[in-house]
Amino acid sequence: MNNKLYQYLNKRAKEKGTSLNQTIKLILEEHFGISPQQNKKEEEFREFLGVWNKRELKEFQKRTDEFNKVNGDDWK
Repeated sequence: MNNKLYQYLNKRAKEKGTSLNQTIKLILEEHFGISPQQNKKEEEFREFLGVWNKRELKEFQKRTDEFNKVNGDDWK
């Protein structure tokens, strides 16, 4: 992908608040007249998607890691 196209797609992604991949999909859907397959729940929470930076994500994962552990005694 050339730099000019990449910059355009990045700018549009930031304006729409979507990932680069989602932006490309939306542009293709618009171009070919295909209605986007929007997940209703995703739409309801769109403002919260992608708002954490990497440091905040690591902190969240660190603090919630214990919830990923399974205690075998709980299943006896």
